[in-house]
Amino acid sequence: LCGGIWCIVQLDYEVEGDNNFGIEDIDGNPLRSKQKKQKDISPISIRKLTPIQMPHIDIDELKQGRTAFTKNEWLDILLRSIGMEPDEFTYREKWLLLTRMIPLVENNFNLCELGPRSTGKSHLYKEISPNSILISGG
Repeated sequence: LCGGIWCIVQLDYEVEGDNNFGIEDIDGNPLRSKQKKQKDISPISIRKLTPIQMPHIDIDELKQGRTAFTKNEWLDILLRSIGMEPDEFTYREKWLLLTRMIPLVENNFNLCELGPRSTGKSHLYKEISPNSILISGG
């Protein structure tokens, strides 16, 4: 962890006498702690931690390694890199999922994907790159 960006952290500062550290359980309910009795405990606590990865890629090394894979193996690797399990999809579905990545590599390419809520349309753009812009809404 010598440099770069590794995560986004939201911090809470505990005011003297406050026993709520700002930590929430899985359901979003605040967790309460016993009053601090030790002076060496920090009044700052982590509310939310979102890990991110900003890799430094050697494109020549990537191109050289690409030759070791078949077209179908490479397709599976690309899908796994965005959190999809390729064994669960047909060949056509794999290509449709891969189509979502075109705006990340092609300049001036806009993609409009329509569908019901919570079907994964925006997942890729939120998770894979901080450089993408997602406009969503009805």
